[in-house]
Amino acid sequence: MVKFSIITPAKNAEKFINKNIESVLKQKFIDFEHLIILNKDDFLTKERIKKIKDSRIKLFIVQDDGPYDAINFGISRSIGEFITVLNSDDYFCDNEVLQNICNVSYQEPLINYFYGNINITKNNKIFRKWNSGYFMRYKFFLGWHPPHPSLFVKKKDLDFSEDIFDKRFKISADYEFMLRYFVKYKKKALYINKLLVTMRHGGLSSKSLRNIIFSNLECYLAWCKNGYYFVFYIILIKPLKKLTQLIY
Repeated sequence: MVKFSIITPAKNAEKFINKNIESVLKQKFIDFEHLIILNKDDFLTKERIKKIKDSRIKLFIVQDDGPYDAINFGISRSIGEFITVLNSDDYFCDNEVLQNICNVSYQEPLINYFYGNINITKNNKIFRKWNSGYFMRYKFFLGWHPPHPSLFVKKKDLDFSEDIFDKRFKISADYEFMLRYFVKYKKKALYINKLLVTMRHGGLSSKSLRNIIFSNLECYLAWCKNGYYFVFYIILIKPLKKLTQLIY
């Protein structure tokens, strides 16, 4: 078993996939596998990946039913102790990310989830700094949640009797995952106050006004799915949290 499984769902990713892979291969901690789950119609990205020669890169070409289906596929084939999702247009912020997670996991062996900070860029400039702060379960009820691109989870702690990411949620399955594990299952997480990932603005949840509205509706439905029907106010509070992260 390797220490880390880094899962990258990819479709029409030829513009950014090289930086994504480069940020992984530059890690000082080398005990990892990088599973890239590529949509079968993405020929340009396929050709770019095939030019990179490293046995730790594992390319799977599939006909997936969206990014969360691709992530589930990758998780099912991963062999790492820790799993993280690094989307194709995101990248590790420096070469010590995996080493930092490894160090803290040795110091805190009873913790199964770790997360840190992320930057969000637009037109190659940082416009949001997401310094999420320490984990407290009650904070979810106040619109807070960890930045999912920085989340590292132990595979042994996942429940494979159900989909890890519920692909019925087209935009917010990552949010539903965190609600299920941190709120419903009451799992604990440890905050690492370090910048781990740079995320490019324009993902599924933010690329259009329609998607922003639909994403927040899905967040409410995620609460309902997990038995919390009273938290309708979350769809108002959660977007407001982002305002505190903006860089002017």
